Amino acid sequence: MKEQSDNDAKVGQLKKDIAELSDGFTPEYHIPSLPSEEVQRLKANFTRERYNQLLSELEQMKKEKKISFTDYSDIRFRLNQINGELKDQGK
Repeated sequence: MKEQSDNDAKVGQLKKDIAELSDGFTPEYHIPSLPSEEVQRLKANFTRERYNQLLSELEQMKKEKKISFTDYSDIRFRLNQINGELKDQGK
């Protein structure tokens, strides 16, 4: 049971990290209430390296069977969107 709880926590953290990465794509437009320092931080973190790191974490969790198929599919879909956004910005 503890292992499942740990896995759920890891999946939750991965989702949170991906949401933050996603927020780095034009945050000034989709989160207009953010302070400019936070906008700059999010934009600075919107990198191919961060995307690759999160993708690797996801694939490792899948390989170790520590993520449900539904969560994997949802996260993979969002990462594919982020990949397109990175390409749009030439990253």
